Amino acid sequence: MGAMRTLRRAGLDIPRQMSVIAVDNHPMSELVDLTTIAQSGFDQGLTAARTIDSMLSGERPESVLIPTKLIVRHTTGQAA
Repeated sequence: MGAMRTLRRAGLDIPRQMSVIAVDNHPMSELVDLTTIAQSGFDQGLTAARTIDSMLSGERPESVLIPTKLIVRHTTGQAA
């Protein structure tokens, strides 16, 4: 949201001149029509805890894919 404020103060039009995408789907994102990538903080924490636990047991960490979802609102547009 700070980036959006700075871009607007610089005279740039969002989304016509600059697209803005956030991560984590902050509760305010919907209010300000901010496009965001939603991901579960709970799943991230659980995965981190399991990874640490397995590493402490001497196992080699694995790559883990945590699902995300793109929520398109009104801060993204087509490239010019």
